[in-house]
This record gives sequence, C-alpha cells and structure tokens, in this order.
Amino acid sequence: RRVHGQPLTKTGRAWKASTGQQVRDTATQEMKAYWSKNMTGPRYWSPHLTIYKMELPMLTSLIHRGTGIAMGLVWAGIGCGAWLFATHSKELLQWVRDQNVPRPLVVLGKFVLCYPLIYHYTNGMRHLAWDYALGFSLKTIYMTGNAAMGFAVLAALAVAVWRTATPASLVVSEDSSKRQ
Repeated sequence: RRVHGQPLTKTGRAWKASTGQQVRDTATQEMKAYWSKNMTGPRYWSPHLTIYKMELPMLTSLIHRGTGIAMGLVWAGIGCGAWLFATHSKELLQWVRDQNVPRPLVVLGKFVLCYPLIYHYTNGMRHLAWDYALGFSLKTIYMTGNAAMGFAVLAALAVAVWRTATPASLVVSEDSSKRQ
C-alpha cells in the first residue's frame, strides 16, 4: 500500500503514511526554505505604518496598548512615590497647593491622568464583547470604536473639571482636617 508515494506502515491498529523521522525532515526543509526566503528579500514588518493607511481599528488598538503601558508606568510611579512620601503626605500636598498652579493646568493634568484609565476601561469592554464573538462586523467595529473614544474624552473631561478646587478652597486648616 502507498499514499502519495510513501509506503504505509502499520502501527498498532492504524496505518500511517510516514514515519516520525520523515515528518521531522520535511519540517526542517520547510523551515529552512521559509527563513531563506524571508531573510534574503526586502520585506516590510507587518503592519508597517508606511504601507498601511491608519484606520480606526488600528488606531484604537494602538491607543489601547499605549494607554495600558502608560498606566502601568505612571500608576506604578505614583504608587512608589506615595510609598516614599507616606509619612509626609500633608506636607507634600501643601507644597503642591502652594505652587498656585493655574486652574486650566490642573484640569489638563487631571485629564491626562484620567483619559488613559477611562479609555482603556471602555475599550476593554469592546474586547470583552469580542471574546464572546460579538461585534465583529465592520460597521459595529467603527461604531463602538468611535463611541469608546468619544465617551473616554467626555468622561475624562467631566472627571477633570469635577471638584477642581478654587484657590480659596485650597487652604488646609486644622478644623477642616478634623471634619473629614
């Protein structure tokens, strides 16, 4: 008996057309051919920004990865800073308040801290839906991508302007710290 020119061999109850060594040899030859082809020719990385138009799904993926990395670094830095200044938190807070940072810069700073968290969470909901095989049509991908980006901007702005203290309310007194 032969299959594709290979003799069939009996192993237990089954017939097979090749031995393990033949499979390894074939795989090695295919792997060498693959790498020789890919190492010799000028090939782009995929996806490469110079050959692909920046579409919304690509943009949302890049932003999702970037916000995840940024949050990891920034929030870890904030956590380490909080640990280093744990015993001097009141003095540190008062020093920040004494800098008299203009309100627009405070709002901008809060927005920069809030946006990655809100966007990453919102876009993460899209990924959870995709894990359940929901929302794969191109129309839905664009709709949910725009919704995630828009909601993240609006929610981050709302959080940034919410309870942004006015200069008069920045003064910390003994009475106000006892009430809290």
